[in-house]
Amino acid sequence: MQETANIPASGQIAYFGPPLTHAASRVLDERGFDVAMISPDSPEAELPQGAGAFIYGLGVEHPVRASLQRQAVERDMPVLSDLAFLGHVQQGLAVDRARRTVITGSAGKAVTSALLLRLLAQGGQDAVEVDKGRGFLNALGALTEHLILRAEPSAVRDALTLGAGAAIVLNLTEERGAQVGDKAREAAIELLTTAQVAVLGTDDIGCQSLLMAVRRQSASSARDIVAVSGGATLSDGWFALERNLYAVRGGRTRRIGSYSDSGSLLGDHMGQDAAAAAAVAAHFGINDDQIIAALTSFRGLDGRFDCIGTEGRIVFVDDREASCQSSTEAAITACPDVFWIGHRHGDLSKRVKGGMRGSFFVTHPDGSGPPVDGVVTFKDAEAATEAAIRAANDLLRREPTAAPVLLYSPGAEGFSRQGELFKLRALKEMAEQGRAHA
Repeated sequence: MQETANIPASGQIAYFGPPLTHAASRVLDERGFDVAMISPDSPEAELPQGAGAFIYGLGVEHPVRASLQRQAVERDMPVLSDLAFLGHVQQGLAVDRARRTVITGSAGKAVTSALLLRLLAQGGQDAVEVDKGRGFLNALGALTEHLILRAEPSAVRDALTLGAGAAIVLNLTEERGAQVGDKAREAAIELLTTAQVAVLGTDDIGCQSLLMAVRRQSASSARDIVAVSGGATLSDGWFALERNLYAVRGGRTRRIGSYSDSGSLLGDHMGQDAAAAAAVAAHFGINDDQIIAALTSFRGLDGRFDCIGTEGRIVFVDDREASCQSSTEAAITACPDVFWIGHRHGDLSKRVKGGMRGSFFVTHPDGSGPPVDGVVTFKDAEAATEAAIRAANDLLRREPTAAPVLLYSPGAEGFSRQGELFKLRALKEMAEQGRAHA
């Protein structure tokens, strides 16, 4: 990112990212920016000669982007992500800093964000969510009380100039198959220590070490952080146990209520998401009854520990959006008698592997995949699902009271299409038995 002094205050900028809304375009125009949109459909895209900066969308991975960035560097032109540029033009945001929430981490961002939206709505407060897919600049001109921004760990440093009234950091373990880097960890610490309410998950080693780092820097800052957990009792903070939500402050534990009627918030990892969203919602004035009502009515998100339905005693769960090891491990441990279908088997812990009834390795869509000993390998999720169904039925013949779960959770990026194959095969199986869920 270029120094702020080099970023133009107006004039033409080249933008390569998700389409801008009319409201965002209007705000940029009012601030004196002439936005030259560059389409990713053109393999020979060039920066316009009059552009004073190049802005790229964090959610657009395309060879053209790298070419445009090289051109900008050659011209000594500022290069910024859309999230960083949003901080530069934040006067165009209708939401003040106190009501801006930044959510980051390796896993749990989407569910936590969706839960926070639901919780705020339950209390009559409206909110808008933006992420790299929607395009961060589309926060401009949004007429809403709250703004929720979801960012990958590596992008948090670009969000710091925005200022956040609330910050949530969960599952800080990996990004794109590699460990979260030191710069991302430092940015997460700054995000937490500058927010009015800072929420930090405690169910993974990455966040636990982050809390220790904050304590070493400043004991007072560490005391201000709200710890959350989905499977452990805390001496201070918010936690969920067996789908009951609790808040602890000053040594006093308060039971918020039970969300056991929710058909979506299953497993400790979902419990931590619920605790994190509830902690921030409470900061914004959402009361206990509203929190439980919102959690109970939450219907979940497609592809995120999504129960498709059942065939007899077999349950099908689509967790296709699980793109890291910690997310997949959390999903596996949340299921009884689990038959796992995925890609990341070689990295799963021995404890998690030992708890599975069966595992079915799906190669990457490009045909690649690390050699995995003792695991049956399949070219796609459809074939893997068929084999898993046979294995689950074999288990039921041996153990009629078993509760087999067929879980598709890749633990790596690039498996959305495979997730659709899993879902279609599961729906076919349920339809043949006449038990598909509506």
